Amino acid sequence: MLAFFTPGEQGSWSQTDLIGIFIGTLLLTPLQAAGEEYGVRGLVFRVAGSWARGSRAGLVIGVLVSSVVFTAIHGSTDPYINVWYFVLAAGLALITWRSGGIEIAVVLHAVLNTVVFIGAALLRVDLGTALQDRSAGVGSPYQLVPTLTVVVITAVVWWRTRRTGPALTPARIPLRPDVRL
Repeated sequence: MLAFFTPGEQGSWSQTDLIGIFIGTLLLTPLQAAGEEYGVRGLVFRVAGSWARGSRAGLVIGVLVSSVVFTAIHGSTDPYINVWYFVLAAGLALITWRSGGIEIAVVLHAVLNTVVFIGAALLRVDLGTALQDRSAGVGSPYQLVPTLTVVVITAVVWWRTRRTGPALTPARIPLRPDVRL
């Protein structure tokens, strides 16, 4: 994200291309982010968490496995980019756990991706090159700034849920014997 402030390769974009990328980004990026969240946090996180007997062990396993899967899916060999993906995934997994729903993670992921893609289009960054090149040496220490931002957002959600803790499934209330379904 902060790579926008460093010199990079620009592409030649027509006004029509910019408008198309802008509209496509606004319409499709939130869906893409939601798909990733439902796949990784909604499925992998919960399935991996069920491998353990205890709730704490399940949380740790779920966060670690889903974060490694998320990082691997993005296919980078750069350590800075991999740290960014892993911390983002772990933060979103913890937010999902603490809030009891995937909605906050979906919104954060969608806003992040939308801002990055629209910023790239506005600065006329060559999106094809920027998105495909995740090789070692591409990332930089600047990548740690958004990483720390995710840590702060996760801490805020954790702090806001400190009294209630993670959202729990309501306890079953037995039906009265005289009540029929």
